[in-house]
Amino acid sequence: MVEMKFICDRMLGKLAVWLRISGYDTLYVGDFAAEDEDEFLLRNFGDRILLTKDKRLFEKAVKARRGAFFITSNDVAEQMRELKALGIKFQIVMDRCSVCNSLLRRPTI
Repeated sequence: MVEMKFICDRMLGKLAVWLRISGYDTLYVGDFAAEDEDEFLLRNFGDRILLTKDKRLFEKAVKARRGAFFITSNDVAEQMRELKALGIKFQIVMDRCSVCNSLLRRPTI
């Protein structure tokens, strides 16, 4: 099974955290120093589904044949419900750091 990977625009920081908590490999544009965030999102990380609240950015992504999903709600709980249409399951897995997206591992004794 291929795991879905995401990159979230600046308006979806809380959603990015919840995706990470649920075990999804999720990047957040706010973690990068990008002068033009729209261009950065369109030109990089093509293996990831772009999650955005920006209608213009979504349309550009579709035109560029980039995997993208347009989020309409401002409420993170409602955003999570919207993503369920993609088959996303929000279960607390905690195998990724909610801040930096790194894989977590159990300590060795």
